[in-house]
Amino acid sequence: MVSTLTKICEQVCEVYVPQKCTSKKKEKIPRDWRILMRKRSIVKARLTKKTSKCKEIKLQEVLKDIEIKLLMSHEEQRRREELQAISNIKINSKCFFAFANKKVKNISSVGPLEDDEGNLVSDPKGMALMLKRQFEKVLSLPSPEDAIDDPATFFAAQAATSTPTL
Repeated sequence: MVSTLTKICEQVCEVYVPQKCTSKKKEKIPRDWRILMRKRSIVKARLTKKTSKCKEIKLQEVLKDIEIKLLMSHEEQRRREELQAISNIKINSKCFFAFANKKVKNISSVGPLEDDEGNLVSDPKGMALMLKRQFEKVLSLPSPEDAIDDPATFFAAQAATSTPTL
């Protein structure tokens, strides 16, 4: 009785219960990038701990090498995608134009920056602060003599004296 009941249950389950989908999703981040990013996080964690100056210098060199390898890997990936799009242009022109339009909208990224002490800064806040300081050094405030007190009268007087040419 129990065996017939289990057989009936198995038959019903086979008919009405869907099979488990075992689809392998492609990893979005390539394996070599993941490995390099993992190494980078380990080196950064070691740098935060109190270490000797010699060891800190070696870790900074390792960190620079990892950052350079990551940048080179990104460039290589872009080159491969471009070559693939070029090779597919005869077969599927839409593929090439999709690639070209994707690249038109892409904004180039700012890589890791080196501060005054020679340390690499790759976090966005640190890089933003470094760029802000650099622009503050380069740009200057206007002199008080050149300041415009009333823009309406200044530009009205300037427009009256100059005649536009067509």
